[in-house]
Amino acid sequence: MTRDDQRALVYGAEQQVLNHVERAGGAVVDFFGTQLSLPAERRFCDVAEVQKYVAGVTKVLRHEEEFSRLTTPTIRHRKGSGCAHYESERSVIAMPSDSPWAMRELIVLHEFAHHVTFSLTPDASAHGDEFVKNYLSLVERFLGPELRLLMFAAMSSQGVKVAVT
Repeated sequence: MTRDDQRALVYGAEQQVLNHVERAGGAVVDFFGTQLSLPAERRFCDVAEVQKYVAGVTKVLRHEEEFSRLTTPTIRHRKGSGCAHYESERSVIAMPSDSPWAMRELIVLHEFAHHVTFSLTPDASAHGDEFVKNYLSLVERFLGPELRLLMFAAMSSQGVKVAVT
């Protein structure tokens, strides 16, 4: 794995978007004079729900040649209220399931983007170009183009290197 220079920048951008989504609650927001309808974000009660969700995401992605050999990561509970994280050696997403802030769709897609990135490019940087590309693609596909645009803008404003796809 290469140096993770963008970690704090990606987290900063993600927090901006989480704040917008939280305030909007599935409503319309003004984005530089354009009205964006933000989807209501899924919330999960336990790791079993997250496991079912990522199995569905994996199934959808496997229909594309690029992802045809993608496996479904295992979801496990992580103790404490710290961050969720991805364990690439075992293809495990650890979720602090006792923390409602973490048990939400954007956080799960963030961790799933790590799974996709390390499955396709094992030596990638944890929050580098490949991760950002995969994360934005997942956000667009499963939460919609409006949320992808908001995430792209937040990442750009934070200085995240974002390849235009």
